[in-house]
This record gives sequence, structure tokens and C-alpha cells, in this order.
Amino acid sequence: MKLSDFQIVSKPKIIDLSYKMNKSFEPNGKIPIEINNRVIITKIKNKYEAIVTLKLGIFTDNKSDNVPFKIKIDIEGHFKWNDVLENDKALLEILLHQNAPALIYSYARPTITMLTLEGNMPPLVLPMINFKET
Repeated sequence: MKLSDFQIVSKPKIIDLSYKMNKSFEPNGKIPIEINNRVIITKIKNKYEAIVTLKLGIFTDNKSDNVPFKIKIDIEGHFKWNDVLENDKALLEILLHQNAPALIYSYARPTITMLTLEGNMPPLVLPMINFKET
């Protein structure tokens, strides 16, 4: 087994989190989940490293008053790579814009599940996201 030339340096960390329960929410059937995301890449100067920040919003763009809650979470990961990837800019961009956010998202998902559960709501298990198409 060969390790990837692209690695995460340490466990992703939550840098901002906001949860607002809608006390007047009245469930009336299944509500489709609304997730928006933004990825910010901050390369570290003179190193083969970057901080990748994933900003998620759940029901944050919904104008309706009938959503159970609104959640915002910013979670970041520190990634590094070697000179092989540094010289393959196309592959490095894919890893930074697709693979890194997908890995970070896997840490955000259980956080959201626990947060909604603690809000005395049915736990929300976020669906997988295809970062290639976002």
C-alpha cells in the first residue's frame, strides 16, 4: 500500500458554529434538506501546505419561517503535499477543491447529527456531497 502524496496534517477543527432552533416550527410532512457550501483554500507561503476551510449552511438560505433550525458551521483542515504534486497543478487543484472538502465534511456530519439530537430534534444525518459538482 502506497500512501497518498496528499495528506491531512491534523484532525479538522471547527472554527465557527451557529445553531438557531425555530421554536415555532410545525412539521407538515417531509422537508427537503437544504445545504449550501463554500470552500476556501489558503495556501501557506513557501510551503507545500494549505488550510482548507469548508463553510456549510443548513437551511440558512431558506426564506420560509417553517424550517426546524438554521445551522452554520465552518470547519478547517490543514493539508500538505510533496514536490510531485506541487509540479502537477491540475491534480493538486482537484485534491484541494474536491478531496480535502470531502474529508472535512466527514468530520462535520457527526457534529451536525449530535447538535440536532441535543436540540431535542430528530437527528439530522447529512447526505454525502459530490464536491466535484459543487
